Amino acid sequence: MNETSKEMIQKILNPNYDQGMITDDNVRPEGLQALLCMNEMYCQAMHDGAMMIMERTHDHRGAKEINAMKKLDLYDRHEADTILVKHMTSNGESWKPMQIAKYWCKWKYKNQKLKTVFSPRPLSKDVATRFFNMYPGLSKEPKAGDWSRIQTHLRDIWCNGDEELFGAVMNWMAHLVQKPWEKPGVALVVTGGRGTGKSTIFECIFKPILGSLYCKVSHRNHLSGNFNAHLATKLLVVNEEAFFHGDHEANEVVKSMITEELMEIEPKGVDIREKETFMRVVFLSNNEHVIAASTDERRYLVLESSSDRAQDQEYFKGLRHEINNGGIEAFLHALMSWKIDMDKLRTPPRTKGLFNQMLHSLNPFQRWTYEKFLHIGDDHPCIKWKTKVSSEDLYLCYNDWRHNLRDCDVRTGANKIADAGAITKEIHKLFGFPRTRIGNQRGFVLPSRDDARQIFEKHVKMTGIWDDFEADEGEFFDDSSKSESRGFDDLDDLLND
Repeated sequence: MNETSKEMIQKILNPNYDQGMITDDNVRPEGLQALLCMNEMYCQAMHDGAMMIMERTHDHRGAKEINAMKKLDLYDRHEADTILVKHMTSNGESWKPMQIAKYWCKWKYKNQKLKTVFSPRPLSKDVATRFFNMYPGLSKEPKAGDWSRIQTHLRDIWCNGDEELFGAVMNWMAHLVQKPWEKPGVALVVTGGRGTGKSTIFECIFKPILGSLYCKVSHRNHLSGNFNAHLATKLLVVNEEAFFHGDHEANEVVKSMITEELMEIEPKGVDIREKETFMRVVFLSNNEHVIAASTDERRYLVLESSSDRAQDQEYFKGLRHEINNGGIEAFLHALMSWKIDMDKLRTPPRTKGLFNQMLHSLNPFQRWTYEKFLHIGDDHPCIKWKTKVSSEDLYLCYNDWRHNLRDCDVRTGANKIADAGAITKEIHKLFGFPRTRIGNQRGFVLPSRDDARQIFEKHVKMTGIWDDFEADEGEFFDDSSKSESRGFDDLDDLLND
């Protein structure tokens, strides 16, 4: 191993390496200063399987970003930039011009690291000496100021005036900027009509704050497909009208992306590698069904934005004026000052918006249970509460419901209820109603509708979900356990018939 190689290895591995001690007799003092400036601008490191030149820079908006270029690209950029380099001839020393980029790439003192990493958590001095951190930091500085219109938009439009829900949103956003190295394990979902300002907060505020750490996608392949290296260095990925609820494989990828720290990253032309990721995921949509939500869902904080200010040009003009005149920095200051509640962050409120996503994700039988069966009143010709009902009548009710939706071109998913026997099994499984016989037919003894609803509420772990029930939004935060009683005591006389 030659002396130059030994010095290069020592330079990479020695955390006490000091550029201020560099001397080079082969270039003039002004050339040495130019080379040291190159060290400030560039770093050579292994990146995605190739030796690349890394550059810390800004885009046209002033947002921080990091570029990776090949050696030839560096040569082209500095083609006209030269330094005088000493050459020995038969007549003695001679100074000839040489492209600075070519000299720098061969220079034993060039800024060189082993490889690139992406770590929002600051690297230790020893690690930073050996690895190039791709994390550029936030592109805005917090500064106290007025963000009242932003606050109003989040609280009154996104959260419909619910202070507890507003606190949950601020908690989620504060965690993003205060602890970018931690995944919250929860995605934010904002639904609502067009022109309600769902994307304003992200495109006009978080995009300037995060710069290259921000990413917006509008097709599910950009999030769950192959060649996903663009996600490896993001803190916030905003999905605008990119749906996953009908694709089981893509939905599983997204769930893993929300909660798992390690993710398989596949750059083009490079083998798949498992890397630590730090991205938060946001879903924005005008549609009713956005995510596949199970009855025990804990991955989503779902908001249904108000349409009170939809298409209100004066309202949004005032909001944008505040954003563009110190509002971004003031909002960032508020987030940096927010006291994060980790328990509430990990267990988001079970909102009405979440229930609506859950409802669209239920199978046809479960959806019929909520939309039709548990809304049946005293006027139904065949099904009466607190009395006996045949499985055949329940099946006819279910089948009529499905046909009516089909006639209205509403999809309910694959139907697995083919006859009265199938609905008997499903009702007993969900509700546990006492079985009985009505003549030659199988059936159930129904409790009161309120008791049946309590069983369903326990199943979905939410209360106040009925169309004929007036409740404050706060009631949707009630996650307390229900009594084990199924409310059948008052039906003993019917069982003895």
